[in-house]
Amino acid sequence: MCFFLLLASYRKISCKDLGKGDCEGFLYRYLPKGTLSLVQWRLYWCVLKGGTLYVFKSKDDKNQEVEIKLEGKNVSPAPERRK
Repeated sequence: MCFFLLLASYRKISCKDLGKGDCEGFLYRYLPKGTLSLVQWRLYWCVLKGGTLYVFKSKDDKNQEVEIKLEGKNVSPAPERRK
């Protein structure tokens, strides 16, 4: 799966303190790299809990990279894709 980040906040929480989420797993994040429009896909650990998606660099990360509020948004699974 892949996802794009539109809205983010910066209240830092560790993956351990967050606990078990409603849904969790690894997702690829699309990141433009530099001014030459090079594209880079990176793998992140994501936890969906109570209407918020928390994005971490790893399962043991002390601070999340991004926190996205999904309340009022329509979220559905993307079709399975291979690299």
